[in-house]
Amino acid sequence: MDSHRGALISMVQEFIQLSSINSPPTGGEKTAQNVLGHWFRQLGLTVDEYDINLVPGIREHPAWRELGRDYDNRPNVMACLQGGGAGPSLLFTGHIDTVGLCEDELWQHRPFAGDFDGESIFGLGAFDMKGGLVAGMMAIRCLVELGVRLTGSLYFESVVDEEYGGANATLAGRLRYPHIDGAILMEPTNLRIANGHLNTSVWNLAVRGHAGRSFSGELTINPAKTLINMVQWLGEFFTSRGYDESKPAGSAWEIDRIHAGPSVEFMGTRVPPSASVTFWVEGQVEDNPDILGQMADHLNRRYDPGTYELVPVIPPLWGSQIASDHPLVAVVQQSMRLWDGDDTVITAPFACDGAMFNRHSQTPLVILGPQGGNAHSADEFVQVESLVTLSKVLACTAVEWCKGF
Repeated sequence: MDSHRGALISMVQEFIQLSSINSPPTGGEKTAQNVLGHWFRQLGLTVDEYDINLVPGIREHPAWRELGRDYDNRPNVMACLQGGGAGPSLLFTGHIDTVGLCEDELWQHRPFAGDFDGESIFGLGAFDMKGGLVAGMMAIRCLVELGVRLTGSLYFESVVDEEYGGANATLAGRLRYPHIDGAILMEPTNLRIANGHLNTSVWNLAVRGHAGRSFSGELTINPAKTLINMVQWLGEFFTSRGYDESKPAGSAWEIDRIHAGPSVEFMGTRVPPSASVTFWVEGQVEDNPDILGQMADHLNRRYDPGTYELVPVIPPLWGSQIASDHPLVAVVQQSMRLWDGDDTVITAPFACDGAMFNRHSQTPLVILGPQGGNAHSADEFVQVESLVTLSKVLACTAVEWCKGF
């Protein structure tokens, strides 16, 4: 891995340069997926590029998320290094899609250049999560080139449409490959081993007012002012329940966007007719199916329920976890210690598609990804040395779990 550091850097740069933005209901992942599949074929692995629409029973599955997404020309990729016997199988998994660019953010490094400053690689998706995908790819290349023979099969999966609450492509992988014995998701955990992850839900709170200007004593009701007060009142609700953004793996709520008034006007000339806020909530692994009712009860203590509308934007994405002493966790910890890494087990401080493994399949999931920063924002970056270490840990985990010799 040390001798292939340059190849790893080049691969991360190449995948950053291949835009794979998720822009619901569609996405631009196809080219990057094709390149990834071709790379594994050249390495000698069998590759399955498949349409998730054609996976039997997927839309009838209880975990299917009705999001109005279009999956045409957005294939999943599954590569397999076939084992030589009946040993346990392992999957390296992750998503190829990225969030979109925000026009208000100023990048010091071009988002699709893959700039390298000697320590880190910059670009859209570098940290979340093209760097982690490449670390998994390089781990498999390492095993192939060294001639390591595995008893159990080693798989590599790249899915589409994970961002913006997507998880249907991950569900497709679980239905198409139901018998894999363990999985590692290379989401960016800053080289910490996670046996679980948070849940998330996204909400829209809308308030109606009475628009206009009071030139002749007309009654106007400004919904923006009401909304500001309601958001502060909601903040008290979350604070009282322990939601704290300062905790590294705690519950949090964040405002995503606020809107009031017509967008076609460059300045305000009237009280707007409506105002709305979109916010998301990340909570602990355990379910909170009644969070809508709890938020509404809190709002109704101060506001007439007929004056506002509180609705989910997407179905909740549930958290999940496996036992901290699960055998897969133990093997990853053992591999981490080989490279003097931190083997402490944490809960990943984000929501992801992990529940499609731990809740809806027989494949237990551990999350382990590289160090970096600025995910979903300008000058996103991933640290190269952490990618090298991650590749080593993944390769050693595969040898131990799949009984390599």
